[in-house]
Amino acid sequence: MHACILLRKAQAAHRDDPARMLDLARTAAHGPWRLPPHARAEALQQEAQALVLT
Repeated sequence: MHACILLRKAQAAHRDDPARMLDLARTAAHGPWRLPPHARAEALQQEAQALVLT
């Protein structure tokens, strides 16, 4: 549940703050929890988009 909330916050920070988006997406993707494959792929995609924006 925590990872999903972090992922949604990363999506909300999309254009406003790429550094925050990157931090949130990395935390969601690599946190101490196990994500379902779809959610993990989405978190990794957000991380990649944040890297492009920074």
